[in-house]
Amino acid sequence: MKTLLTLIASTFLSITVTHAQLQTSYTNAQTLIQDILAGYGLVTYDHQIIPSSVMVGNFTSWGTSLEDDHAITSGVLLTTGTIAVSDQGGPHGPNNAGGSGTSIGAPGHSLMSDLLGAETHDAAVLMFTVIPTTDTLTFEYIFASEEYPEYVGSQFTDGMGIFITGPGHDSTNIATLPFGQPVTVNNVNAGANSLYFINNGNGSTYPYDDTNYYLQYDGFTTPLKATAQVVPYESYQIIIVVVDAFDDILDSAVFLPSNSMIANQSEHTIGSLHLSPNPSSDKLTIEFAQNKSFPYKIINNAGKQIKEGRVSSNDEIDISSFPNGNYFLVIQSEKPTVKTFQKQ
Repeated sequence: MKTLLTLIASTFLSITVTHAQLQTSYTNAQTLIQDILAGYGLVTYDHQIIPSSVMVGNFTSWGTSLEDDHAITSGVLLTTGTIAVSDQGGPHGPNNAGGSGTSIGAPGHSLMSDLLGAETHDAAVLMFTVIPTTDTLTFEYIFASEEYPEYVGSQFTDGMGIFITGPGHDSTNIATLPFGQPVTVNNVNAGANSLYFINNGNGSTYPYDDTNYYLQYDGFTTPLKATAQVVPYESYQIIIVVVDAFDDILDSAVFLPSNSMIANQSEHTIGSLHLSPNPSSDKLTIEFAQNKSFPYKIINNAGKQIKEGRVSSNDEIDISSFPNGNYFLVIQSEKPTVKTFQKQ
């Protein structure tokens, strides 16, 4: 018995707790925005990454502090450095360098330079057009930086913005702190708006420098929300950008959770929506769970509405007169549902 207990004890004592590591990969702009970032109630087109794909990609963060501290497990990442694992920088843990960064040599961004009142460098930009189906467009995001904590209060106040242009907006930055300040190193840190800041060490602080559970950046914001009032079915240009301020040495980043860009936050929906056949040359059969009719709109790739009406489950919509191409069907329930189909 004593031998058995000793064996059991030694077995449990030998168990080592391991953590996962942040995983990143390069992905084209359409996949990042349409398949990863976009949630419900909207359609997107004109997807662009500017200037370099090495600065923008997708991530998964299962088993890391990003999941435990921020409840984020996947999404889109923009960084002023590289999303790859690198000796000079990159977002991957552990946080074992006090001054991690990759100088890409990319230009800054005029909107951010105006916002920060400083020259900017290495701007990572995700740009696209969105058509919301309701009057509210919402994003969730986290800002992170290697400028923390050493350069808080200096000219190296890296920052980020989400700019919207369209009816009612002219390059409006909607990524702000609760009192309206832009999201920058100087505006949110351990001493300013500290309620929205999470320390992640300084590059030589245990346990942050000891395990891949922690990411490389020295500080993060808590999850923040950006909201814009919009006109339903109008087109809006969105620019999501993060920059280095004053120089291009230390990196900063923005994490956007999967499916966190949404129009409307209603919990009501028509249920699953199925279109068949898809592609189709003449008629499209609509199937969904609710046993009643709903208004619908069909929008082409240019964002123009070309047909509308009401539809019930198992109804057919005649698309025979449409030019060949991709289209968006929007079913207008309390939580609008969007599906893509192809006319051929």
